[in-house]
Amino acid sequence: MNTLRQAVEEYVTVRRALGFKLNEAEKGLRDFVAFMERRRASYITQSLALEWAQQPSHQRPASWAKRLGFVRLFARYGSVAVRPTLKLGSEFLSCAMKKTKTPRTTLAPGLAKVLKRRHYPLEVILLCVRWYAAYSLSLRNLAEMMDERGVAVDHSTVYRWVIKLLPLFERSFRKHKRPVGKSWRMDESYIKIKGEWKYLYRAVDKAGDTVDFLLRARRDKVAARRFFEKAIAHNGTPETVTIDKSGSNLAALDAVNADRETPIKVRQIKYLNNIVEQDHRAIKRRTRPMLGFKNFHRARVILGGIEVMHMIRKGQMKCAGKDPSPASQQFYSLAS
Repeated sequence: MNTLRQAVEEYVTVRRALGFKLNEAEKGLRDFVAFMERRRASYITQSLALEWAQQPSHQRPASWAKRLGFVRLFARYGSVAVRPTLKLGSEFLSCAMKKTKTPRTTLAPGLAKVLKRRHYPLEVILLCVRWYAAYSLSLRNLAEMMDERGVAVDHSTVYRWVIKLLPLFERSFRKHKRPVGKSWRMDESYIKIKGEWKYLYRAVDKAGDTVDFLLRARRDKVAARRFFEKAIAHNGTPETVTIDKSGSNLAALDAVNADRETPIKVRQIKYLNNIVEQDHRAIKRRTRPMLGFKNFHRARVILGGIEVMHMIRKGQMKCAGKDPSPASQQFYSLAS
């Protein structure tokens, strides 16, 4: 047991030298070593770790996961440290190594430059960014979830990862986006930034696939025309565009058609726009817990990441194999 106790001391020293706060983890691991000594166990096994994590009996499952995270990270350290006398049971070691694997060995040039001096494992960074874009979680929620898994990270650090990486993921996704249909439904939604309402222009085709999106400060002809020009540049010219009774959207389409030999057919039929109005809900559901944005540029970045994750879920990303891979793996593949 002295070997196990020495390994814990060494692990704590190394992690603290890297800047991690291990007050709770250190206390938990010392308690775990005492538990192992009482059991006269020679190996760290999954059953022993789980039994320790559930003590005392009134502990909640969330606390079990947190305490197990301490032991799992220590087991991973013990598996790579050169300590032949430190014995880790194969059962627990295999469980400890079942983390999100780094999906690639080489990174895209832009991503490699951003993450040049990263202090956290790549899988932790990508996991936090994906969870923030995909689920209704605040930055503090993510920091707490990482802490329960034995990774001490501040919510402001997660925010910097999000702001730096999401534009790169959006740029990479556009290279792998599937073509959309030629019949578009266009509408705008409201996003609050610094206490004021701004406008998120969005369009989907008749199958519900996202065509494009654009955040603008005003709702007028100039903003609508800028959106249509961007959507056409990325997705080609549509045959039909369905809009609501908005005069600015109609004026923008008239201005676009004025420069074309074959004009785009415009329909102002409100009920046909139900599909895009329903699609707004996926974006609003994610932005509602944020309680408004504080900066226009960063709002545009975060909304772009949310839209990318939404399109991946809808199957709009080209996959190499016949069977589509899970949305998480498709998101991670954008980093390569």
